[in-house]
Amino acid sequence: MLELKKSPAKAATISGVESEYFRDGDNIFSADLTVITSENPACLTKHYRLSENDELEKYSGGQMEQGNASVYKLHSLGSLACLLKSLKTNQALVYGRPERKATGLVSKRRWLEAGCPDD
Repeated sequence: MLELKKSPAKAATISGVESEYFRDGDNIFSADLTVITSENPACLTKHYRLSENDELEKYSGGQMEQGNASVYKLHSLGSLACLLKSLKTNQALVYGRPERKATGLVSKRRWLEAGCPDD
């Protein structure tokens, strides 16, 4: 079973916090997460509010048309917590990573209109 153990191995993580690597015996593990940042629309997250009748109303987040993706390597649950706390309403997490560490993102329609660019 994978557990976090005391170790002299340290990793710089999100927000400059140092945390220990995931260790299982002599094996060191890390996880890649991709942060998607939307430029259009400005908000991806769902939000809630009370109506004038005190009923809970849910509004879905927007569907991203343009933005970018950045990969983060996490070495502990503490670094995941720091990353989650730092996310803004125009950001979302994807587990795993694209082929490139950082890349632009657009909708398929915009990508086709732009002539299918490689980036």
